[in-house]
Amino acid sequence: MPVQIREATIHHLEKSAQTRGAGSVTVQPRAAELPLDNVLQRLCESLVHMYSRTANCNGTLGIDPRAHRFPVHLREYVEGRSTFMPYTREAVGLIAQQMQDSFLASGGYALFLRYQTESNDFILVAMLKLKPGAGIDVGTLTLTETLNIDLAHLNEAARINITRWQEDQQPYLTFIKGATRQAEISEYFRQALACTSFTDSRHHTEAVLRAAHDFV
Repeated sequence: MPVQIREATIHHLEKSAQTRGAGSVTVQPRAAELPLDNVLQRLCESLVHMYSRTANCNGTLGIDPRAHRFPVHLREYVEGRSTFMPYTREAVGLIAQQMQDSFLASGGYALFLRYQTESNDFILVAMLKLKPGAGIDVGTLTLTETLNIDLAHLNEAARINITRWQEDQQPYLTFIKGATRQAEISEYFRQALACTSFTDSRHHTEAVLRAAHDFV
């Protein structure tokens, strides 16, 4: 399924594992959106494919505007009262705030991606890590050390189906929640984005009725 990128950017959060408290996280924000080039297209297609295989929870965003600020900033952006870059800077600030309270969490690169597939509009937020690798200098044919994005270990990511969210079709949120230890380490990310597995009873009832109707 083709991924039509609308907007994307990335911010760096620097934090060493086994640190905690004020000043343990440093945010290096990107000033502008990423260029919509072939490099970004390939990365995002790989990321969306990997996410679709890895995401194992669904639900909704928190609804308390005092405690759950990410949905507030997201709605301001989607409704045109804010733009993409201010929205992502507010969001990465929320991630940093929660990360500084997580002793085992380490930093990474927060990628914010808005894209479309067919008739659905999505926002995907993912924490990307780098891994050491090897490359070849095409001029001298010598091996060089490189740092590559590690999509094989995608442990902190969430995706909102904006189309379903605006129409209040639950669940509109999917996210990754790994095994017990990894889930504990990455809990800060889900708290920052107000991810919850809750859906209200009306939507559960509708899902049961649809399943019964399809069976009959």
